[in-house]
Amino acid sequence: MELLHRDHLEFVQQEYREKKFNSTTFERSDIDNCELTALEFQNCRFDRSSLTCIRAQHCIFKTCQFRNVDFLSCNLTDCIFHDCDFSLANIEDNVFHSCRFTQSNFTGAMLRENEFLNTEFENISLRGSATCLNTFRKSVIQNSEFGNCTVDYNILEDCSFQNTFLNIETLGTFFGLDLRTLSACQFLSLGEQSLEPDLEALFVRIRRLFETEGRYIEVFIIDLNHSLNHLYSKTETLCTRIQEKILAGRYIPSDQLKFLFNVFKELYRRKQLGLLPLGRLMDGIKNILALLPPEDRSYEKFVLFYNNLNLLYNSITVNFIEDSDWSYYMEDRPIIIRFKFQKCPSLPIDKLLRECHIHVFGNEPEKAPIVLLEQTGSYIVYVEAAIYSLLAFRICAYLLVGGVKDLVKLRANLSLLTSKKLPRKYYLEATKLETESVLPSLISTLMPGLLKKKLAQAIADLPLEEICEGNLSEIQEVTKDTVPTAD
Repeated sequence: MELLHRDHLEFVQQEYREKKFNSTTFERSDIDNCELTALEFQNCRFDRSSLTCIRAQHCIFKTCQFRNVDFLSCNLTDCIFHDCDFSLANIEDNVFHSCRFTQSNFTGAMLRENEFLNTEFENISLRGSATCLNTFRKSVIQNSEFGNCTVDYNILEDCSFQNTFLNIETLGTFFGLDLRTLSACQFLSLGEQSLEPDLEALFVRIRRLFETEGRYIEVFIIDLNHSLNHLYSKTETLCTRIQEKILAGRYIPSDQLKFLFNVFKELYRRKQLGLLPLGRLMDGIKNILALLPPEDRSYEKFVLFYNNLNLLYNSITVNFIEDSDWSYYMEDRPIIIRFKFQKCPSLPIDKLLRECHIHVFGNEPEKAPIVLLEQTGSYIVYVEAAIYSLLAFRICAYLLVGGVKDLVKLRANLSLLTSKKLPRKYYLEATKLETESVLPSLISTLMPGLLKKKLAQAIADLPLEEICEGNLSEIQEVTKDTVPTAD
């Protein structure tokens, strides 16, 4: 590799370690399925090359040119790109983990379906580029220009934008954008800086603009970014808008359906997706399929979309079945439950348990839930209730947000009960394979009716953030002698 001073080179299934290249040209070269470790490239040119399936670690690229390059299906870890030119590059299906891009130019580039994990972007320009269907996790974009470009359908998680120019459309095309962290950023609209006095006023204006233009997905995303509450009703509105487009003879692009699936998959990943909103979307898509003739060019795309949603639905159902020992709930007895919330829920937990019991079983619990003790700080509450009330809460949580941290009954075994190493709570993290499952008899009797039943108003109005795992960190059965005494 030391004699690379000509074009049209070919490197396939090669491994290179701890080398330096200065002012070397790799133009119009084919670099495929190679492993690069601790390499340093200074002032090198990769213009019009094809870089495919490269695995790179701890590599440094300084003042390198990647103009018109095809950068496809690569995996890069701890790599640095400084003062590099990616103009008109096609960057697709790559994973960048703990990488850093500084003073780099992506003018006119296409960034599509990439994952950027723990990656930093500083002083970069995306002017005239297209950024579509990418995922950014725990990444930072600062002192950069994310404006005057096409930004469509990307996922964000725990990312921050600092002192950066953003296209105003990003408010509705980045799912997971935390509006509270954008105060140091500037928004551009048609190349001009927006002059709204605050973010809330900007949010209202842009949402109204999306509504006027019929951009139903952008409206849905900007609403989710603002709050996850009332996800069911927002999903219902989304289904209505999609159906209206179909009835009007409008074409639904594949990328929009792919993005919607990515959004719901991300909600599932974050334990924020319940069976109700997901089921409502699936019903909406079935209704649309009933309107489309099989020969319609959109038909197969909607079938694929529906089947993908069905995988998520099966995953939630499998988790619901396997998260705990169902024999635990088969005897209706009083128990004492310790709930630990990060923030006190707006509906008192005893009233929530009662509402859940009424909603699921259609009657008042024989034993009304009673709060024994409340502790502030992290809000901890001890409640005495019927075990069926806890089951009803679990069912409602799955309907709304796809589940909460679960408890497991300790077996009546003396060695287990006295073991200090045995945790008193258990949370199943593993993702289940999407398979058809049979619900336990009690749940299979209840669930079909519950999926069609209108939610009790108190439950429907409960902010989803309050009962999802981000706020409810622990549920645990305790004995009466472990309940602290009130001060």
